[in-house]
Amino acid sequence: MKEISWRVKKGWVYLLGICLILGVVAIGLQDSSMKAEGAQDPSVSSESTVTDSTEAKNEPVSTNTVPKKSENQPQNKPSGTKAKPVTTVREIQAGGVATAQVQTVSAVAPTVVTPVQKDTVEMNISGLGTYKVEIAKGENAFQALQAAANQNGFIVEYKMYSWGNMITKIGASKAQGTYYWALYYNGGYSMVGASDLILKNNDKVEWRYESWM
Repeated sequence: MKEISWRVKKGWVYLLGICLILGVVAIGLQDSSMKAEGAQDPSVSSESTVTDSTEAKNEPVSTNTVPKKSENQPQNKPSGTKAKPVTTVREIQAGGVATAQVQTVSAVAPTVVTPVQKDTVEMNISGLGTYKVEIAKGENAFQALQAAANQNGFIVEYKMYSWGNMITKIGASKAQGTYYWALYYNGGYSMVGASDLILKNNDKVEWRYESWM
């Protein structure tokens, strides 16, 4: 009986020892699992570092632009002058690093329109009257007669020849028979035709309807 009782006690001791060992192993496995879960926890500070890095990359780029001359600003340059290119430097700060971009803009000089110089001549026409006629500098007596007709509303007819234009009608008076339109310049009979008579400012021109007989 004593031997049986001792064996039973010894069996309980072995069983208790095995339970203790299993308990220790289970606690060790649970700690390892908790450490592994802690390493994968999304609330760990390493993620905040990644987030800060992303935010740094997405920061708005600050641009400091050096003001440049307006392209629409009038340029006091004569016509035909070549415009010099305007170079501007633009500084761009991105990701904490400043870079410079050079931009060249070709400024086109405005076209200078030179006003047409005008001369004024006095023109007397038989049967119509006396007119002050504005002509461009360097125009001839034939062009002045056309300008007077346009400005005052009378008719001019002519024939074209190799040596120039011959006036055949001014107003209602037509060259026919022995009558023709004679040209006088500054009080004397013109020695050249109307197409060859270059007028100057304040010249006096007269068209007389007269007979050659």
